[in-house]
Amino acid sequence: VDRDVINPSSRVITLANRMIVTAIPSFGGSVAPGDVVSLLGLTIQNTYTSDRRLSSLTVTHDSQGLSPAELDGEIEILGLFADDGDGLFQGQGVDILLGTEAFSGSKATFTGFGVDVILPAGGTQDFFVGALVSTDQARDGDVLSALLEGPLDLSFDLPSTVAADWPVSSQSAWMVDGMVAAQIAVQGGGVATLGPGDGPVLAFDFVIPRNGYEDDELGGISVRNQGDA
Repeated sequence: VDRDVINPSSRVITLANRMIVTAIPSFGGSVAPGDVVSLLGLTIQNTYTSDRRLSSLTVTHDSQGLSPAELDGEIEILGLFADDGDGLFQGQGVDILLGTEAFSGSKATFTGFGVDVILPAGGTQDFFVGALVSTDQARDGDVLSALLEGPLDLSFDLPSTVAADWPVSSQSAWMVDGMVAAQIAVQGGGVATLGPGDGPVLAFDFVIPRNGYEDDELGGISVRNQGDA
């Protein structure tokens, strides 16, 4: 070789303070309508020498389905949780619920928290974005997920540089699978005293929903006699 071979690109190593965001991996799986799952887990590290307070956080749909509008409706409500310290999403009652939102235009912004969300100097805090899957809008086979697109998706009370490998995603793909009893609206059948030969009378009145936001076709139905006559 007649001369040195030099990489024209360079990498700058800096000790500059910043807020470092990393994803908490999650493998996802199957989810039924009415379930609560974590769409996104985050660890935020504060390398500044002073505390920072989280002011807002914006998440974006990374789901797969028919259209953004329908995908918005598949999540009934979102909750932003501060982890209780074990690194696992356990939801309300264990993790600290900071606020609730809903997707609109594929995005949801959490702000105006009811408690101070303090990230101490030199410390870290885990967060989870939980989702309640809709019982009437989630379509079988759709995949639900969310991510942070870029540094403008987070803001703090003091000027802060936000660093991450964008977009930030837990890779938690949750596939909507099946129907649950909570989706079937039971209208009742009334109470009556019957004798031999009486009837016919209404025995069971119920409504079967379509496949989320998409029309469906009933292929068959079976009922079981719960009486003792």
